[in-house]
Amino acid sequence: MVLGVIAVLVVTGLHLSKITTQSVTLARQRTDQFTAREMARSAIQLAMALLADDAAKTDTDSIQENWADPDTLSRMVEQLGYSQGRITLDITDELGKIQVNALLKRFPGPEVNRDQALLWERLLDQHLNQDRPGTVHGPEAVINALTDWLDSGDDDAVSGLSGAESSYYAARFPPCAGANRDVAHLSELLNIKGFSPDLFVFSRNGPNPENPGETATKTWKDLFTVYGLFDASDEGKSYRYPGLINVNTADLEVIQALLPRGMAEFAQDMLDYRAQKSEDGENYLNPWTKGGTAG
Repeated sequence: MVLGVIAVLVVTGLHLSKITTQSVTLARQRTDQFTAREMARSAIQLAMALLADDAAKTDTDSIQENWADPDTLSRMVEQLGYSQGRITLDITDELGKIQVNALLKRFPGPEVNRDQALLWERLLDQHLNQDRPGTVHGPEAVINALTDWLDSGDDDAVSGLSGAESSYYAARFPPCAGANRDVAHLSELLNIKGFSPDLFVFSRNGPNPENPGETATKTWKDLFTVYGLFDASDEGKSYRYPGLINVNTADLEVIQALLPRGMAEFAQDMLDYRAQKSEDGENYLNPWTKGGTAG
């Protein structure tokens, strides 16, 4: 009888210990989640304040400004005063990228913007991954497939010999419908015929926002944006993406695609020119005081 009571007490004690441990662990997790959430909010507010201050001073964005300087951002984050965890703040100019939706002149509609098509051709000529398993698509095939995903009002006419309209996507497993509208999120591109995460190949890495001072493998997401919408003045019946690119913030691969054929090698010279600083590292030798855009 005594042994039975002792056994019950031991089991009860172990159960209570387990419940207490779980409660402490849960409380710690909730505290950590709250701290992480507030740290993230602080960083977002800091970025918004920095950008608001920049917008009040200038209407031109360049890599020479505080919001684009990793060292400046790191010092500002340290001033937030958090003693635990780590905040990494990275601000990117989306208009320094290629606007996916600018491939069409306007929405809704079927008309291709030839300047943007040439931009895509040069980019694909330089960085299309020809080693992908089953790759038989050249630049034209990729552009045609994207065009058909975006366009409308053409009775589902297929672009060239390599485009893809609703019948192609309906025959897939699982089936889906062609969008016939502008791309809302970059991940949507992976639904398009011929597109995949390894569509492009790059010979260099880019900055790693997770670990300042280190590099990370560049991806196609570093080059493209779905932003840049311009409201048309025809009572809301249509809209367009101008496709203008801010060369003050554009990355190497984007500038290479902007340059005429045979001149891509000069892109690095442009990046070096805009980033060149004095010996003490305090001042830019070639300040960009005026805006620069290209379409």
